[in-house]
Amino acid sequence: MLSAEIGGGDSRLQAWATVSRMFVTDKVRIIQVQAIHFYWQLAFGLYRLWYSSGRVTEDRTGSRFDCDQDRGYV
Repeated sequence: MLSAEIGGGDSRLQAWATVSRMFVTDKVRIIQVQAIHFYWQLAFGLYRLWYSSGRVTEDRTGSRFDCDQDRGYV
């Protein structure tokens, strides 16, 4: 009876280990996706900042012009 109990305990322990491993794996995957999303947004935001502060902009009509050339710096 004691050996059956120990065997049953092992199988329950293995089940809990499997469930906790799956939970940890899912958590790691979620964290990886969040990190990728964060760095993608950061890179895109920095690109937009760099592009908007650069020499080439658009006026209200959507036509592009060179700011420095327009000011006579070039």
